[in-house]
Amino acid sequence: MRYFKKYGILKDIWGVIFMEQSYRDKLRNFLKNNSEEDWLTRMTNCSHRILTAVCFKESSENIYEQIGNRLFPCLGFYYAVFHMGVAMLYLDFTTPVDNLKKIHHEQLKNLINNKLIQKKLIPQDYSKIFNELQKIREFANYQFGIFESNVKDLISNICKETERAFNIALSYIKEVCAEVERIYYISFDFIAGYIGDNIGDDRYKTYFSDIDEKRIIDYLISKNLTT
Repeated sequence: MRYFKKYGILKDIWGVIFMEQSYRDKLRNFLKNNSEEDWLTRMTNCSHRILTAVCFKESSENIYEQIGNRLFPCLGFYYAVFHMGVAMLYLDFTTPVDNLKKIHHEQLKNLINNKLIQKKLIPQDYSKIFNELQKIREFANYQFGIFESNVKDLISNICKETERAFNIALSYIKEVCAEVERIYYISFDFIAGYIGDNIGDDRYKTYFSDIDEKRIIDYLISKNLTT
């Protein structure tokens, strides 16, 4: 297991793959022939998963920075990328919503590969990050052993790679939302409004400290993901 050893798994520059016209045309056709309510269901579920992903990511970084805990981040960053992957699939019109409700790890990996990567909607980098984070999580979770690399360097690298994965996912989500706005006038702002006005506060008060909450909100604001 490489654990992003030495150079990490990605180059310093990655490019977002914009959807091909054939997929864009099929998406537009799907939107025209389905109800706005159906798409609002997808957007709502996507919002839930985005918030979950950000909460795992930011609380993982915070617990490491505040008290030096290095176990939780090894688990938390994986689940951050897991939930962001589900968020993307909720906006893939070829993926039935019911398939995502209780999805398992391998099922998610296969869907991301078949529905998004193979169709050149997102770079393969996302899958590489996901796979490496899964290895780290399983090693920390089940073996509870000593990593090959320095743990501080490991945490620093997985912070960066998780952010890369988030940027890839949010770029895809924004692009789909731009097409949705053309048909239903529902923009990416719906996600920010739903997180900020409907689900954010309850989640913060239930699970997180004041410091965690501030950090999560600051990140959401930086990505235009809350109001």
